[in-house]
Amino acid sequence: MIRPTPPMAEVSLPWDAPAEDPPITDPPSANPVADFAAARAVHGDTFGVTSGEMDYLFTFSPTGIRSFYAVDETVASKGVADWRMLRRNVGDELFRGRRTLPHDMFGRSDVERYRDALSWAIRTELDQLDVAGELEIFAWTRRLGHRLGLASWGGPAVATGEVFDR
Repeated sequence: MIRPTPPMAEVSLPWDAPAEDPPITDPPSANPVADFAAARAVHGDTFGVTSGEMDYLFTFSPTGIRSFYAVDETVASKGVADWRMLRRNVGDELFRGRRTLPHDMFGRSDVERYRDALSWAIRTELDQLDVAGELEIFAWTRRLGHRLGLASWGGPAVATGEVFDR
């Protein structure tokens, strides 16, 4: 439960829950981005969403994000929140036999491997540019970030192909 409780929006979250999580009963949405834009128009930059048995906090303002990251990790876990979002967005098969706790996935001892993964992810994304060499920078960097995160965690094999595209 989020305290103090922010305004709660009725928005369907656009991902499926992993098998071991409580079942999610959100109805599908034809346009989740538009749904969240409408929720921001009604509730402002910070609001909550209940999905299944979980409450999620969404904050879009610089002040809200700075405030969130100022909260002690034992009170509001950003690592667990990031892990749960990742966990709900990729297939169950990627988590079998893998390190899944945030501090296991991105420890300081792995920085050199992360740099190698970043170089690989950038080359892979650049190779996929169209012949005109044009890109939509926000979509491109989001995809690059996803590819980098997955490659850092599970290697290039989990950051390519159909599973990655899904």
